[in-house]
Amino acid sequence: MKKLKNVLLISLSVSSVLTTSIFAQEYNGNLIDNGSIIVPYNMDISDGTYSGTEFSTNYTLSKDNGKKVNFYVENNGSVPVIIEINGSNSRTFEPGESGHISASVTRRAQKFIFKARAGGNGGKINISYIIKQRD
Repeated sequence: MKKLKNVLLISLSVSSVLTTSIFAQEYNGNLIDNGSIIVPYNMDISDGTYSGTEFSTNYTLSKDNGKKVNFYVENNGSVPVIIEINGSNSRTFEPGESGHISASVTRRAQKFIFKARAGGNGGKINISYIIKQRD
């Protein structure tokens, strides 16, 4: 009987540790899907700066992490910058301007492509950007 109690106690301890690890990973970690990051609810996805002819990055997002994705840009260059998400929702920012556009996240594995390019007569862009998913 004592041996059976020990086996049950060990089994319960192992299952508790495994369950805790699974929940901790879901809550705290980034999940990888097709090489793109699905970020936990209400979190930053990406930020940085870019200088060149065209900025483009993509992420696969889940509606479980927020209903909207925002693409914020500061135009630090000398030419107008046009930003878009999935080829639509475009908006132009003149030198020195900043702002954002949004898109709805409606599926569990939905790909989003974020682009910024020079408007008008072309040229190189210089931007700071932030991509966030929110509710």
